Amino acid sequence: MLPGLKAGFTLDARLETDSEQLMWLGLCELRVMNDRRWPWLLLVPQRPGVEEIHDLTPLDQAMLTFETNMVAQALKRVTACTKINTGALGN
Repeated sequence: MLPGLKAGFTLDARLETDSEQLMWLGLCELRVMNDRRWPWLLLVPQRPGVEEIHDLTPLDQAMLTFETNMVAQALKRVTACTKINTGALGN
């Protein structure tokens, strides 16, 4: 098992191939997409069987919001961008 990986959680193979791990946060794995045109960051909650934000516990939903804001603020500071777009990916 990779350091930081939560027991029972498996990252989608497409995300594994198309992105690189940056670091572990409290709830999420922070990854960056392999697309040099944009600083596209991914927060992947490390909860087995969870596919939607509403599937997370209320505490995990709050933690996801906190980690999203923390990463967005850091990205804005580093890139000096004027706008951060946040979305939820799924199939």
